[in-house]
Amino acid sequence: MRTDGHVAIAMPGGGVQEWTGSEYVDLGLYNWSPTRLLEDSMGHLWAGSEDTMIGVYADGEWKTFDLSLFAGGPAIDPDRPGWVWLSGIDGAVLTDGTTVEKLQLPELGRGSAPIGNGRAWVGGTGLYRVDMKTQSFEHFDSEIFPIIYTRPYFVSPDGLLWFGCDQGLCWLDTNTTPLNRGGVF
Repeated sequence: MRTDGHVAIAMPGGGVQEWTGSEYVDLGLYNWSPTRLLEDSMGHLWAGSEDTMIGVYADGEWKTFDLSLFAGGPAIDPDRPGWVWLSGIDGAVLTDGTTVEKLQLPELGRGSAPIGNGRAWVGGTGLYRVDMKTQSFEHFDSEIFPIIYTRPYFVSPDGLLWFGCDQGLCWLDTNTTPLNRGGVF
C-alpha cells in the first residue's frame, strides 16, 4: 500500500501495475520481474529482485540500474528522506538512486535492517552491524546463535532485531551487551 492509498503490484512475467481503487495503471518495467516493492519516505517506488537489478520509480518514470549488489530487499533509512539500504556483492549500500555510499563486507550481504544514524544490520554468515559514517563494521557469528546464513528484516521499537536464518524466524536483543540474548521461532 502506497501513501496515496494506491497498491503497487509486481506482475508475474514482468512489469508493475498500480491499483488506484477504480482502475489499474501500467507503470511499465516490462522486461523485468521484480519480487519486492517498497515506497520510500519521498513517495518513490523501489523495485528489486534476486537477479541483481533494482529500479526506482519517480516523477512518472523508472530509473533502473545494476549495482551488482542486490541480494536483499530495499529498506528505508529512518534518517534520510528518500534513501534506502541495499545489500549484496558490494556489501552494504545506502542510496537515494543517484548518490551511492558503499561499505565493502568480506562476503555477500543478504538483506538489511536500518538502525538509524547511518547504521544498519546486514545479513550474511552471521550478522554485520555496519556504520556508513565511519566506514566500519562489526561481525557477529555463531557465538550468538548456532546459525549460518541470516537475512535481517527490521529492528522493532523495543530494540529487537528480527531476521530470517537457516532455522526459521530469529530475534536478537540489541539492547544487551554483549549481544547474547535471542531466540528462534
